[in-house]
Amino acid sequence: MSHKSAKAIIEISSATKQIQNFHEFPQVIESIISKHIPLDWIAMYSNSSSEKEMITLTNPNLSFDWNEIYSQVGPYDYFGACIQKLNPGEFLINQDVIDPTIEEQCYSLDFAKKHTGTNHFMGLMGFKNRKQFHAYGFYRADKKDSFTQEDKIFFSCLSSLFVSISNTLFLYLQNDFMRAGIEYLMAGESIKPLVFDKRLKPVEIPAVTLKILSEVFDETNYAKLPGEFIQWINTTIAPRGYIEPNTGPWFLRRNLPGKMILCQAYVILTPDKRLYLLIKIKSKNSTIDFSMLKQLTNREIEALEYLPIGYTNKQIAKIMGIKEVSVKKLFKNIALKLGAFGKTETLYRALLEKHLLE
Repeated sequence: MSHKSAKAIIEISSATKQIQNFHEFPQVIESIISKHIPLDWIAMYSNSSSEKEMITLTNPNLSFDWNEIYSQVGPYDYFGACIQKLNPGEFLINQDVIDPTIEEQCYSLDFAKKHTGTNHFMGLMGFKNRKQFHAYGFYRADKKDSFTQEDKIFFSCLSSLFVSISNTLFLYLQNDFMRAGIEYLMAGESIKPLVFDKRLKPVEIPAVTLKILSEVFDETNYAKLPGEFIQWINTTIAPRGYIEPNTGPWFLRRNLPGKMILCQAYVILTPDKRLYLLIKIKSKNSTIDFSMLKQLTNREIEALEYLPIGYTNKQIAKIMGIKEVSVKKLFKNIALKLGAFGKTETLYRALLEKHLLE
């Protein structure tokens, strides 16, 4: 291991332990690596089992919005598809896999060059399982400064550290944060929740809650769950007949004269590793009010208030009269202000902060 690799590992390890906000990672890592080898910017890429769209994270001080740019070219990103096939710790540079004579392979990189001035690309897989991954992109603008064999050796020394960082990020997002939110999910509820085990066998079905559901759905039989409600569980929440970890949350809304019934479903992982489906039933006059979050603009609050009722970006864009890419940018800004990473954590952060302010 070279001296500069060892020094970079020590500096990154020390710096990342102090990070409290996910959005700081690209900026911190970028500033350290660029002291040891030429580097103009980096990006972090993630997906999740409950969100099909790619989440990208970069240094907020860049002169371009990579999240918006990549949303346009991502589906055609041949290089990115090659990175997703790698095992954790493995990496590629663009000249390793891109044939410059094949237009389909070059399209996404040419698009990135045009909009960011970037000429050389390296990707490293940090975390990967059957449904999810977390990867890093390292970029250089100078045409003459391609990634060299020496650079490959440098990144091979750092690869295990990036794998460790990615695993830590996912453990936090998928387990620790969810368990931290359980107390909020169960606190101060006037209507008792419905609880099911992993195979959807009822654990607790309070009679009072059944009565409330019967007022909303067509059935009047208080002894069983409404058919439409069961269909929502079987088709949307658990299409395979059982619940899976790291999925959800899901929302089902029904309007009544003067009020709204909102069903919120969450997969809960208990300390003994058991999975339960918890469905909260809320009766309220309208959707959740986030106006007390003063750090958000009026448009950001409006977009955020559609998340609890399960609206997609496309639906929100249509209602707000803006483009879908603008909705994505609104959620990126909201996540940045709330210190969140992705839609699910953004909603959790907003709910928790609202709870603290009320």
